[in-house]
Amino acid sequence: MTTYAFAAAMLSEPGMLADLKAANMNDFVEGLSFYLGRNGVALYGASRDTIDAYWGGVSTGDASTRDMRDPHGYIDGGPTPGGGYEANLGNQVSYLSALLRALPTFRSAWPTTNSNLEAIVGFGKRYHDHKTLTLPDPCAPALGTYKRDYGPSGSMSEGFQDCIAGSGRFPSLNGSNLANRVSGFLTQFYDYVDRRLL
Repeated sequence: MTTYAFAAAMLSEPGMLADLKAANMNDFVEGLSFYLGRNGVALYGASRDTIDAYWGGVSTGDASTRDMRDPHGYIDGGPTPGGGYEANLGNQVSYLSALLRALPTFRSAWPTTNSNLEAIVGFGKRYHDHKTLTLPDPCAPALGTYKRDYGPSGSMSEGFQDCIAGSGRFPSLNGSNLANRVSGFLTQFYDYVDRRLL
């Protein structure tokens, strides 16, 4: 998606720009993997499965849920936030967010399904500055009995399932850096652009 959008923006090619406006971002990793959680906080995670599957993955460390979003809308997703696919994508999305912030033409060409533009820009800046987000988190960790000691409480607010209250699911991972893909050039580019866009 990024290469196509960049080419369409730089060439100002009407057919390509129309394709982008018609694109369903749920068909692309950039659209699936980033969303706005509670209070508009940009988070990592794909909406692919049930809340029971999410909590099953968290309680067992099941890697099949490695890109599943937090159904409660507080923290980065997966059974180990910051790991799995987030480790692959975190820095790349930071670099992409700098391009989207620096180049208005590129930003205007980007498809906007599901508020993904705001989510990508917000996640990219937050990931660069803070890395993995697991706090604040009012949810109980996966200890004890599901739906009694941890998991969903049965109510909803702000468009998300509420959780059984507790001390947080992964407090020790907050700010952790498990990213496994980095570009020295793009890191310098991000820092250069970011300082000028504040």
